[in-house]
Amino acid sequence: MPFDREPLSMREVSPTISVMSVLPGLRSELRWLLSAICFALAGIIAAHFRSSAQDIGGTSSVDLGGVVAGIGALAICVSVTLASIQWRRGSLGKQNPIASSLLTIAFRTLVTLGSLMLVAATKWPHRNSFVLSLLGCYFLFLILESGLSIRWYSSLTRVKHP
Repeated sequence: MPFDREPLSMREVSPTISVMSVLPGLRSELRWLLSAICFALAGIIAAHFRSSAQDIGGTSSVDLGGVVAGIGALAICVSVTLASIQWRRGSLGKQNPIASSLLTIAFRTLVTLGSLMLVAATKWPHRNSFVLSLLGCYFLFLILESGLSIRWYSSLTRVKHP
């Protein structure tokens, strides 16, 4: 028994129901985003933690310059993810979900390449920390965006019984 899948139109759903159904999804997406930010931030701090054997004074410390570079990379990835959520939930995502996904991919690629070219053109002492943090955050947020995109698109379609 085949099922036909069709996108939900806004005419079939009342405005009150559509607003109420959008808010829990957005709240869940922002919760996942906050979890990814905390996970990435903990990874950045752990990657720049110096053990007591490496320090001259014998104490543990954190390389603050590397952490700041990592937080900059994290901010870039978070801004791209927030733009992705906005495009997916905005009018472009409702009219053409494929175009919003392609726009997100192009935007993520251009921002990442632009950041890498900017860092490569400078003699910043913490550029290795920035590049490695950007790489780690890029893949973490890529997986997050993919999962949220699949979840969002599957909520737009429904199975139509004959």
